[in-house]
Amino acid sequence: MNRFTVRIKPYLGEALSSFLFRLSKANRLQLISLLNNFKVTKAHYIQRNDINLLDFSPYSLVDLKRLSEMNNIQEKEMLQLSFYFFLKKFRSEKEIQRARFISGMVRDHFCYCPKCLLEKQYFPLLWKIENIIVCTKHGIPLVDSCATCNKEVKLENQYDLSLCPNCSYPLTDTLNELSIFDETLKYQVWLEQSWNILFNSTGYNLDSEDIAIRVLYILNSYQPKFHRGIVESNMKEPKSLPTLLQHARGTLSQERTLHLSYILRILYENDISMEKFLGLSVKESFINSIRGKTVLKSDQFSCMAPWCANYGKLGLMIKTGTSFKRLDSGEILTYYLACLECGCEYAVNQFNELEERTSFIEGYRMLKDIVDKTSINKLSRKTGLPGDKVKRHLAYFHSRGIIEYPSLFSNISDDFVKAFINGIRNYKTIKHIQAWECWKSYSHFLLHRYHPDVMREIIETKRPRQSKKSSNNSQVKVQHIVDQLFNADKEITIAAVSEIAEVCPETLRNWGCNPYIAKKCRKNTGYQ
Repeated sequence: MNRFTVRIKPYLGEALSSFLFRLSKANRLQLISLLNNFKVTKAHYIQRNDINLLDFSPYSLVDLKRLSEMNNIQEKEMLQLSFYFFLKKFRSEKEIQRARFISGMVRDHFCYCPKCLLEKQYFPLLWKIENIIVCTKHGIPLVDSCATCNKEVKLENQYDLSLCPNCSYPLTDTLNELSIFDETLKYQVWLEQSWNILFNSTGYNLDSEDIAIRVLYILNSYQPKFHRGIVESNMKEPKSLPTLLQHARGTLSQERTLHLSYILRILYENDISMEKFLGLSVKESFINSIRGKTVLKSDQFSCMAPWCANYGKLGLMIKTGTSFKRLDSGEILTYYLACLECGCEYAVNQFNELEERTSFIEGYRMLKDIVDKTSINKLSRKTGLPGDKVKRHLAYFHSRGIIEYPSLFSNISDDFVKAFINGIRNYKTIKHIQAWECWKSYSHFLLHRYHPDVMREIIETKRPRQSKKSSNNSQVKVQHIVDQLFNADKEITIAAVSEIAEVCPETLRNWGCNPYIAKKCRKNTGYQ
């Protein structure tokens, strides 16, 4: 037999098993007889439980080339009715990896739309996908059981696609008028479009590392360098990031591929089409930053403040003087950074994650949606923040026009801003500037203290590190102050000495002045 008596054409999107069902029926053959006439392994007799394998791995069962010739269609046209080209897109040296890639996503039973079956007796390859649960053409859910006998319909048991193999009643009699939520329908349409692109023979071939890098690039908001903070903020489950990075770097102890369900979820959450994903061009600098080529630490991070013009832009923050600090909690912070655009300050923790030190981002999240801002006490109770912290946050945001609070803050004076900046340049402490008599209130001071230009000056001004000689001179100066207080019979405290010396108590301690102050304090107390 050189040609089938009746030759048919596949429907758009039809599954190979469906096409062969129709071909055998048109030529008055049993499907199993047809398959065994074209089997590739003579010793293996194809049985009904092999039918599902036709859609997944047709070459393992039948000689498609000879089968297509006898039906007068292209072999490629038949391959497109299966998962063949889809699996080739995500190339792998091991077939087992391909199986894991979509494990649990391919149905082994018949799931169908009764209205579609009534129109044409065939089933699309899409109906084999576990997550396809809606017929987008008719807007109804797919069903997987007979309405008459309520039994599950198994493809391997079917002799006629339109009839239930259990009771022989028409599957088209099933009534399924359940309503579908708009969001569900939207997702199902997107999912169908994605799978149709995957089933197509054209496109790019990707391996596990390629896929992971593309996913990371999307989660990284297409920035040219990898930024852990941006990626984690775009992930619903940030704890999966280390595994994703291992996939991208090819450092997994055992070969594995990212599961397709995970990829589809990431793409849908980020409103990315499958077509865009497959054609995505990833910058070489991003790939290098993922795979471990040397990248400056300052280029790995970006400002995390949502209102900042530098938000998510790598390499725009500057390194400040501090390089290491162990907090009372035991947490270690290294590599201190600051954003000159918004004034937020950061440090890198022991997990190489960026942490904000200035707490403005926390304040923004808590305050931005609160409409009633009539009372600091009310805001403090609503947010759980101390009243002073609420004032500082409001001063910061009011000075930038982000969250306005006119009942607490007056207008900003350009002259006061200039004076504040000059004070910083002359190495006056914030505490010293706060004591100026020009301030109408504490709120008035805060409004100017958190002005963008003032904060930029504070960050940029490099305070000279005290040399040993300079430290000795400072000790002499402090001792002179303490002696003056002692001779004048005035109370000697660290607070009093720091105020006269115009330095903070921590500076006195760093200068090594505390023992001398304590000694004079004891003498002063004993004398009294």
